[in-house]
Amino acid sequence: MGGFTVAEAKAVFEKVDVNGDGYLTVEEYTQAVQAYGFSSEAAKQAALSILAKADLDGDQRISLEEFLTLVS
Repeated sequence: MGGFTVAEAKAVFEKVDVNGDGYLTVEEYTQAVQAYGFSSEAAKQAALSILAKADLDGDQRISLEEFLTLVS
C-alpha cells in the first residue's frame, strides 16, 4: 500500500480530517500541507491536485475509501 499500512493510512486520514466528519475537504488538506511549510497558494494547489485524483464520486471531498485508494 504505497509504503503505508491500512492502519497508518487511516491514522493520517483521521489527523487531516480536522472536523471528524469522515471526509477530507480542500480546506482540511490545504491546512495539512501548510503545516509542512508550504505557502498557502502552493498548499491549495496541492490540495486541488489531490482532490482531482482522489475524488472518485465527484462530491468535492475525499472519503476514507477514496483516500485508501489514493495511497495504495
